[in-house]
Amino acid sequence: NAWYKKYIVQKIPYIILKIAMSENGKISGFSEKYITSTASLRYVHSLRSRACAVLVGINTVLSDNPYLTDRLLGRRNPTRIVIDPHLKVPLESNFLKPDARRIIITQQNSDKNKIKSLTDAGIEFLLLEGEHFLLTTILQKLGAFHIGSVLIEGGGQVFTKFFDEQLYDELYVFVAPKTINKGLEINIDSNVLKGIQPIKIGEDILYHVYRNN
Repeated sequence: NAWYKKYIVQKIPYIILKIAMSENGKISGFSEKYITSTASLRYVHSLRSRACAVLVGINTVLSDNPYLTDRLLGRRNPTRIVIDPHLKVPLESNFLKPDARRIIITQQNSDKNKIKSLTDAGIEFLLLEGEHFLLTTILQKLGAFHIGSVLIEGGGQVFTKFFDEQLYDELYVFVAPKTINKGLEINIDSNVLKGIQPIKIGEDILYHVYRNN
């Protein structure tokens, strides 16, 4: 399959980029926890079960405390990865639950005692220099961790970096039939979605793009 071929040849993971937004491009500011329908959530859980790993930024862990599991379908939980330069991950967070492999990407001079306690709890670390990590470096290191495919789930900053640097192989854009007045907005180049026929997922529409096709 595509991700296996990329991983074997390039030694870096196949990247699946996913975002859910309102009709006017907002990814936050809505009252309910999820903006999309249950059908879309099940679809995302299916994507999780097929990917080797799911990656988020630390702000997503701090604000949403996500499980990042495949609990709606019950197939398999992917490896969980967080980009956390200052090692802010709370010890009680769902990210650290021992129901899957867990990897924290942080800087080399992060709190040594916290690194040790988390390592003793089975957490793996990818230690990098500085606090502003190159995405290309992260992908190379994850390849060395035997991660063949990664589903990028957020938040907005992480999504934008992968999107703008064109470091993705597939793009999933879920659009809910809602308009949000206030909230973080994501701008996606309309040319990327040009000619893509959306499909209906519950109440939402989904644009699925293969970047290199």
